[in-house]
Amino acid sequence: MANPPARLTRRALIGVVPAAILASGTADAAARFVAYPGVKAVLQSRQTGLFRIAELGVIETLLLCVNGLAVEVHARRNGIYQKKDRTRSQSAREIAPVDFNRLITAAGGLDTAINGTARAAGFYALYNAMAGLSSDAFAVVPVAGDTAARLPFSTDPYFAAWSFAYDVRSGAYAFSAGDIRAHWILEGHP
Repeated sequence: MANPPARLTRRALIGVVPAAILASGTADAAARFVAYPGVKAVLQSRQTGLFRIAELGVIETLLLCVNGLAVEVHARRNGIYQKKDRTRSQSAREIAPVDFNRLITAAGGLDTAINGTARAAGFYALYNAMAGLSSDAFAVVPVAGDTAARLPFSTDPYFAAWSFAYDVRSGAYAFSAGDIRAHWILEGHP
C-alpha cells in the first residue's frame, strides 16, 4: 500500500465530519465533541506522526502513531496539557508533555505523516533517544464517573475498541483504544 501524502489536511482527517453534540443534562452543560476518524488512513498505511483524533469543546485529543501503531495520547487546551490520572492511564510508551511537544516540532506539526519525508530520520532519532516515563501499576478503575456519557467516535468497525467518555459533573474525560488508556480531570471543563 502506498504511503499517503506527507501533509494530511485537517479536512482529510475529519473524513465525513461525524460531529456529535453531547447533551448531558442541560444545554449549557453540553460540550461539543468532534471526532476525526480519518486517522484510520494513517494507521492502516503504517505512518508515523502526531494527529488530532478528537476535540471536546476547546480540548484537543492528540495521538502519537509510530509506524501505524497508537503509542501515546495527550489532551491539551490552548497548548497546555491536561494532567493525566496515572492510576487510570497507561500507554505503549509514556511520553511527557514536553517531549510530546518536541516530537510535534520534529514532525513539522500536527496531522503530518512523516514516513518517506526528510523529517523522518530526525523524528525517529529524537523518539528513540527519549526515555519513557516510569509506569505505575495500572489500576483497573472505571474510566469515568457513573454519570459519564460515552461520546460517539465512529460507527466504523475498525474503531470498535476505541471509546471516549465525558462526565460533565466531575470534568472527567477518558479515552481508551486497545492498550492505551487515558483519564483526565479537565481543569475548568471544556
